[in-house]
Amino acid sequence: MVDLVTVLVPPRIKSRARGMLENLLKYSSIKQFTEELYRSAVRGRTIVLGEKRRDNYLRDFGYWDRIPMDRHEMHFITRTGIYHACSVKVGRDPLQKAPFPRTVSLYVFLFYCDTASSVPASPMGI
Repeated sequence: MVDLVTVLVPPRIKSRARGMLENLLKYSSIKQFTEELYRSAVRGRTIVLGEKRRDNYLRDFGYWDRIPMDRHEMHFITRTGIYHACSVKVGRDPLQKAPFPRTVSLYVFLFYCDTASSVPASPMGI
């Protein structure tokens, strides 16, 4: 399988692709890979995948505390005022990535708690 992938990738990234694939194949199951990926994410690191893809993968596999975040999401959250309204600590720098996942989690929690009380229990309003 490794040889097939290295034939299909462009020559300039062949050695990197081989290394990444060999790193993936050392895990005996998807569960083992996912748990190791989550442990590394908690430490602020990543294996094989990039940072946003790692968090996206983990969220898809049920780790809801992982929020994929790149500069586009960061700009949106800052421009719409979500960052300033829901930032946990006053004076945080919106150019730093660290507080954004917590801010988004708080915003979603507040939004859903607020809308849950104003939405009728059934479509008929009963």
